[in-house]
Amino acid sequence: MKLTLVLLLVTLAFCCYSATAEACPVLRDVISKFLFASRDQYMEAIAPFVSSPTMENAGLELKGCALGISKDHSEALKELMRNILKEC
Repeated sequence: MKLTLVLLLVTLAFCCYSATAEACPVLRDVISKFLFASRDQYMEAIAPFVSSPTMENAGLELKGCALGISKDHSEALKELMRNILKEC
């Protein structure tokens, strides 16, 4: 869970950095699928960027963290992301 939160905050900070102006749509899609979609949907989203079996396994392990988030916390994360992205 801690790894998931760190990833979320670092990614949002990167997305909202003034030099980027707006988050890359692909990055937004991958983050959304990481946090809220099924394992298969997430793996499909990252497939174009996976260059080794180790990277694929790391993606699966990371998604496992997100799958452990409770429904209440998942809804709270959706609202958090919407609130942060309004400022970007």
